[in-house]
Amino acid sequence: MNTPIPELAESAAPQGVQARWGSAVSPDLEAARLRLLAYVEVTPTCWLWTGTFYTQFGKPTYGQAYLNRKRMGAHRLSYIVHVGPIPDGLDILHSCDNPPCVNPAHLSPGTHRQNIADARARHGEWSPYGEKHGRARLSQADVDTIRAELAKGAYQRVLAERYGVTQAHISHIAKVKRWNVTRPESAEVAA
Repeated sequence: MNTPIPELAESAAPQGVQARWGSAVSPDLEAARLRLLAYVEVTPTCWLWTGTFYTQFGKPTYGQAYLNRKRMGAHRLSYIVHVGPIPDGLDILHSCDNPPCVNPAHLSPGTHRQNIADARARHGEWSPYGEKHGRARLSQADVDTIRAELAKGAYQRVLAERYGVTQAHISHIAKVKRWNVTRPESAEVAA
């Protein structure tokens, strides 16, 4: 699909990039914009990044691109080349909740706190906990059983060996420092 190339704002030169030949827009910045757009697939709503991605736990997250040999998020580069410099200390927020999107109409500067508050307002609390956490070694049923056995006088060290965790982890479960989210069906067990 042919990508329409939007006009570049004259004030788009980011801090640290000096304009050359008397132009307000650096040729380096214009070249970066053209390179960016070469890796964009335009859809009816978003401009999807098709280049390389940062990964987290083996899964792609945000696109990555380069400006003056400095690696950055593709969405940040898109904001710089289409809108202007990113104010110091601010992140670039997506209004579309689509990490591969680099559409400058969907990007705005904001603080990390604003980004987290915005995500929570749209999606609720998304942090995985308990057995939903990717690194969980125990299920909620295991934790309920461990607590019941501890109440009967079982030794923490023995339970730790049985479940493949440390004694300190069992201690934290006993003191409700870990696995402290009580499910409705396990509330009766705890009572």
